[in-house]
Amino acid sequence: MKTKSTIWSKQRPASVSAYLILCLIAGLTIPALGRADGCFVFKWDKAIDINEPAQKAIIVHDAGREDLLLQVKYQGPLEEFGWLIPVPGLPKVEKGSMECFYELSRLTQRHFGMHYLRRVALSAKDEPEVNVVEIKTVGAYEVAILSAQDAGSLERWLKTHDYSIPKDKAGIIDDYIRKGSYFIAAKIQLNRGVGFKLISGGGRGNPTEDQRERKEIQRKLSSGELHPLLISFDTPKCVFPLRISAVNGKPSEVSLYVLSTEPLLNRFILNKRLELLTQRRAEWERKKSEREKETLRKELLARHNLLQWRRVSARHGNEIMDWSLEELEAMEKEGKPPSPAEPLDNGFFVAPQEVLTNLLVTSNMIPQCTRRIGRLRGKDWYLTKEVRTFLPEEMLDLEFEPAIPVLAEALPTLEGAFAAAGLSGFGRISVPAFISACQSTNSIERINASSGLSRMQDERIVEPLLELLHDPAPEV
Repeated sequence: MKTKSTIWSKQRPASVSAYLILCLIAGLTIPALGRADGCFVFKWDKAIDINEPAQKAIIVHDAGREDLLLQVKYQGPLEEFGWLIPVPGLPKVEKGSMECFYELSRLTQRHFGMHYLRRVALSAKDEPEVNVVEIKTVGAYEVAILSAQDAGSLERWLKTHDYSIPKDKAGIIDDYIRKGSYFIAAKIQLNRGVGFKLISGGGRGNPTEDQRERKEIQRKLSSGELHPLLISFDTPKCVFPLRISAVNGKPSEVSLYVLSTEPLLNRFILNKRLELLTQRRAEWERKKSEREKETLRKELLARHNLLQWRRVSARHGNEIMDWSLEELEAMEKEGKPPSPAEPLDNGFFVAPQEVLTNLLVTSNMIPQCTRRIGRLRGKDWYLTKEVRTFLPEEMLDLEFEPAIPVLAEALPTLEGAFAAAGLSGFGRISVPAFISACQSTNSIERINASSGLSRMQDERIVEPLLELLHDPAPEV
């Protein structure tokens, strides 16, 4: 079966040759040039990661359990603030810390730089339409954990407790209920008696102190720095409940940090990144003739200057040698290094972090997170960072899945060169996917896999590459 692709402008050999494999191996054994960071001073841009996003989340997923550290930014009267969070399993809710967000923001900015990336109603049934599992105080929040039988009953409960759900958005709530989701309803605890009406308030304290605390809560909430909620629940898939945000009917900037024992990605976000890279490549291709003309102009100018210099400076004793033009051209060709082979990626370079912003970290590198989420301790974690502004129509719950199989699937496609770049960022764990692709009968898949391997500076992958030289039928 023939596969068409616009990535390659010239016909290429249909096999991964021994020469190509040896070139890859040679490249792997040459140490990468180090960066001269001696004069580099890191400056943390707090606003872009902490103060600007409407929502921030740190997700830890491992062994069927998720810890979701969730923080929201809200600008408006505290009395009107209400927060509804659906989760797929019965949750445990605790007070979290902003220190975790500060730590991961600094870590990722330092590593990736800044080019890259807001009373209970009862039915006639034996059980209530809304089941209030738990009500408790968590820091500045009053939190209720709920389950419901239908959207109407949940809507009535929320209205009774001063929440507001637009009528035309009830279908979103209904979808969560059909999936068996639990809901976490959170309001700011305004002096212990202004939150949920079911909780008795007690006497007021010092009015001046109350006012001061209220202003501090208002300031932190509006800047996106009021302490987050740490929500833990069982789920087979790593998930972020984004669809509920569509209830507001406005775009929302979301900042996500996902920690897992293998690299994870979300297909929707990946596809959006690939669309942007495809547009950039098309623009790069459009300007190709202009670049070639400019390159040729510079080469001709350099050649002219060299010939003039040699004509004037070449001496025999005290006499100027009168070289002919043909002799000068021959000398120029002899001294010119051989032209490099055309790059496998067609010259359009994409960094791995442009496909997936992923970093391998140890628990020692994230002490604040490890102290507050204990199961991070003693393991290595793949940290994925995603920052995106979602339109209401784009707001679906984000499910994260293993990244390597998804990117390997894309190697034979028009976006295969981008997928290869992303895979190369994972280092040795991506080698089996590359080796398998190098043995494919699809020439585009083999070329993209070879391009990805050529980026990797890891001598440990020399041995699996050498195995390809023993292929009894290297030509397809």
